Amino acid sequence: MGASQSTNSVSGGGDTFSANNDQQSKFIRTPTFRVSDDDDLTNNAPPDYQAPTPTGKEYDLIDRIVSDLPSVIDDESKEQVEEYIRSCNNGKGPMVACFSTAEYLSLFLRKHADAAELYHNTCFRPLNDSSSNGVEVDGSKAYPPSCFNLAQMRMTGKGRTKFSRPEGYQLFDRACRGGHGGACYLQAKMLLSYPGSLGDGVPYDAPKAAELLKFVCEERRFCELFHACNIVIERGQG
Repeated sequence: MGASQSTNSVSGGGDTFSANNDQQSKFIRTPTFRVSDDDDLTNNAPPDYQAPTPTGKEYDLIDRIVSDLPSVIDDESKEQVEEYIRSCNNGKGPMVACFSTAEYLSLFLRKHADAAELYHNTCFRPLNDSSSNGVEVDGSKAYPPSCFNLAQMRMTGKGRTKFSRPEGYQLFDRACRGGHGGACYLQAKMLLSYPGSLGDGVPYDAPKAAELLKFVCEERRFCELFHACNIVIERGQG
């Protein structure tokens, strides 16, 4: 190879794969996290994109609207909610009961911080936890839907809760390894974002994203992702 750089590009399905042969740098151009395929690249390097940082106020308006609406819940559902709350016993009860309590706190009462605590509680339990829905991950027990919901809160800082994209990524990873297909899909999207666009602690890894999408497509039978799988598998491993 000489001093000049040789660059190849392949387009298809709305995505572009670019490779700089001198630096062996490869990245997939996907419209992930508000990045457009119409944006230009300079010197075939990933552009200096940075995802916007939430202010913590994004959910204030909807919280105010919901708080002004009458609480519509039938007697049977109310009894179920009360039973979940009793069974959860402030985080000491079964995972599924605490998870359901957390969803009620966040979706109906808009108490997002309290919900986040219960999501964390049921995402990280001791290995000897007897909850029937727990899955062993990294030497502890997890309820994958709780990890997934907490990851989404960390990604947005919903309701002025903690905002941390690296922590959100790790929570998606934990939920994914617990078998949560939705978490695997969102983790893959993060892995395909431009390097550095989501900050430190969120890697760019197209081959790993391909593996995750393959799992989602085949194991979880999310057929609507088939096209995305083909794009990533064919070009992310090139």
